[in-house]
Amino acid sequence: MGCFRSKYGAMSIGVALTAVAAATAAHAQEPEKPSANDARDMGQAEIVVTATRRSETLSKVPISVSAFSQQELQARGAREFSDVVRLTPGLSLQKSPIGGNQVSIRGIASSAGASTTGIYIDDTPIQARNLGYAPSSSFPSLFDIERVEVLRGPQGTLFGAGSEGGTVRFIQTEPSMKDFSYRGRAEIATTRNGAPTYEAAAAVGGPIVEDKIGFRVSAYYRRNGGWVDDVNGTYTVVDPTAASYGDSLNFTKTSTIHKNANSDTALLLRGALVFALSDAITVTPSLTYQKLRNHDGIGQFWLAASNPGKAQYARYLYQAGDPANDPTLTALSGTDREAGGDRFYLPALRINWDIGFASITSNTSYYDRLQGQRADYTRYYYRYLTQQLVPPPGARANSDFTNKQKNFVQEIRLQSAESESPLQWVVGAFYSRNIQTARQPISENFTANLPVISFGGVPYGFTDGEPFGPGSTAFLNTFGAPLLPGSVSYDENRRLVETQIAGFAQADLRLSSKLKLTAGVRVARNKFEQNVDLLGPESNINAPYGTPCEVYVGPGGTCTVGQGPLTPVYSSARSKKLETSVTPKFGLTYEPDSRNLFYGTAAKGFRPGGSGPIIPPNVCDADLNQLGYTSTPTTYNSDSVWSYEVGSKNRFLNGRVAIAASGYIIKWKNIQTDIALPTCGYSFVDNAGNATAKGFDLSLEVSPVRGLILTGAAGYTKATFDDPVARGANVIFPRGSGVPGASAPWNTSLSGVYNMPPVGNVNFYTRVDFTYTSRERRAGQTQPGAFGYNPLLRQVSAYSTLNARLGATFGRYDLSVFMTNITDAHPLLLLGPASRPIQNDPAWVSTTLRPRTVGLTLSIKE
Repeated sequence: MGCFRSKYGAMSIGVALTAVAAATAAHAQEPEKPSANDARDMGQAEIVVTATRRSETLSKVPISVSAFSQQELQARGAREFSDVVRLTPGLSLQKSPIGGNQVSIRGIASSAGASTTGIYIDDTPIQARNLGYAPSSSFPSLFDIERVEVLRGPQGTLFGAGSEGGTVRFIQTEPSMKDFSYRGRAEIATTRNGAPTYEAAAAVGGPIVEDKIGFRVSAYYRRNGGWVDDVNGTYTVVDPTAASYGDSLNFTKTSTIHKNANSDTALLLRGALVFALSDAITVTPSLTYQKLRNHDGIGQFWLAASNPGKAQYARYLYQAGDPANDPTLTALSGTDREAGGDRFYLPALRINWDIGFASITSNTSYYDRLQGQRADYTRYYYRYLTQQLVPPPGARANSDFTNKQKNFVQEIRLQSAESESPLQWVVGAFYSRNIQTARQPISENFTANLPVISFGGVPYGFTDGEPFGPGSTAFLNTFGAPLLPGSVSYDENRRLVETQIAGFAQADLRLSSKLKLTAGVRVARNKFEQNVDLLGPESNINAPYGTPCEVYVGPGGTCTVGQGPLTPVYSSARSKKLETSVTPKFGLTYEPDSRNLFYGTAAKGFRPGGSGPIIPPNVCDADLNQLGYTSTPTTYNSDSVWSYEVGSKNRFLNGRVAIAASGYIIKWKNIQTDIALPTCGYSFVDNAGNATAKGFDLSLEVSPVRGLILTGAAGYTKATFDDPVARGANVIFPRGSGVPGASAPWNTSLSGVYNMPPVGNVNFYTRVDFTYTSRERRAGQTQPGAFGYNPLLRQVSAYSTLNARLGATFGRYDLSVFMTNITDAHPLLLLGPASRPIQNDPAWVSTTLRPRTVGLTLSIKE
């Protein structure tokens, strides 16, 4: 298979470059335009953004925005959203060890409820609600993207309830009815102690009928080579307290099962047309399709089996035994690999109508996403049901997450067209209907025939024990029902329907030539409906848990599995919420001249409420009682923020120095919070406390001499709880503790680009990028004094990365060599026990950054 993949990658690159070369030949007679290097020598051209729903240069937008053009993304080696995150202070992407993710801006982070950050492809919101146990949002690959905009602070007035902390927008390249253009890129790279990476991409567009019909098509494929091995081996527990971290186990590798197992692929296809129905009306239909696949996991490795200092990473692979050879085991479905996939398609239709004094824009879209991931639950479930540390050979448990999202969106906007008018305005209406489903079946091949089953150190069911007597299993005596097909013990199914109807308006009134007042409001009606159904023996709310048979049928009676008083009963819940939100915004902008702008804003953000998961009875009672709950809450309410921001955007020395700075304070009320139950491993959602986020963002661009451009961005965020959040006698979040999932306090990005004097028709350039992330703030289980505090869990330590690129442009071509993670930084990300959420497992696992990678990029653009 390795040879086939290499040939396929080479063939893909060849096809892409051949197609682009053909387009080049067709236009070889055209005069060359100034090169990108020439443009850079004259200073960076300002990016035009639509953060306020109208086109404006970045320096004229009175909010804190980071924007990256396609050219900038390529120069910095950004291929996916995580690359944008490392370049953007205040923006955070938290990943979970089972494939989920959480995006936050300025510390407004929550793994519960609706997303705190709006994520848009063009004008379509695609963020997912936190539903189930591996919620995540998808992000498009960064090819043929005109720009990425990161809008900091609440954007509820123009972008709705999903933008409580901010908004991320991916703006795709539009088809043109006038100009022909194309771009292509091919890349190959190798990672230290890993497999090769390769990429091929091409895009082309232009007029079909000049001024009447235009098109744009693009295709992108990338395979990231893996660098974590799946291995077999033997291990013994050296430190059962797990306090020795990687040295808590003595691990000896015996064989490699899958070399470089954590590879992944991305395929992105897009097509768009534009029709001019008249001089005033244009119609733009488009279709975007993306499919991501990960071969085996998300790069998680065992500390005991790895040597990060030498970029040697491996993890122990639990392989399911054959029930034909071991009668204590039952059959599982699927493979032992932690494979996953994420597919979406997005058809959209935009209509623009110029009616003279104003323009009407209609956006209609349908977002359809299917995401699935398998996770290894072997150590978790073996520890959960037996309290033992080492699963026997052949033991295996799987959790399969499947998430579906179908979101229909219709928005219509009417906005002023007179750019010189002292009053600029936009009004609009918005409708969305989002249907999400989440399913999580958990299967284990070793539970059916365990001699004893216990929770939290307390035994419940025994072989030949109560209530079913001789010949019965501990599993049946505990749960009262057999495993489902495929050895499934737990099967959660959740479905929600969320509708939103909103009207919004915003106006900018120029009070004088230097002073502008902004006011806006959005009123939305949010309706939420959710159904939750639990199946499988572990969800049986009539389970006996080893209760004597006579309790059910009296002395001398007989209990039968699944019958009479022990007939299984499974949990289900139906919930609804209906809320109205009002999110105003106020701003004042002072622009003394064309080079300086000062602003202040106050804005409200809102997140609708919802309903949480069902927790199986009995197994979590001890944790719930400690927190003062008699049962888990079935619903939770909305939360909201008020953000206050001041900032400035300034240019000096004829544009050679540009500075943008902003400071903010955000008051967050009634936070939707995911509360973990550390003993049983479940969690639930409740409104818990208030928090304050405060900080600043700073960006700087300097062109000290011809050909040299220096840029820097820094951000500081402090998001902490205002008062202790207590339930019962226990404190969940002490006062001053960090908001879980918020970004590290300090984030810094520095870049330098030098364009050398041309040699003939060749322009050489070099680029260096440096990023720094400070140590994470204590939060949740890393915070002393918090319920569930675990002194062994660590915050992610401070780390930095260094990337470099050396290249040359000649005509339309750009050829460069690059190196990423030059210093081989290897911070321990997602460090935790392999049995998490159950703690204190001597098998520690973690993820880290991709090791040092060296590669070659060839691109072409017209």
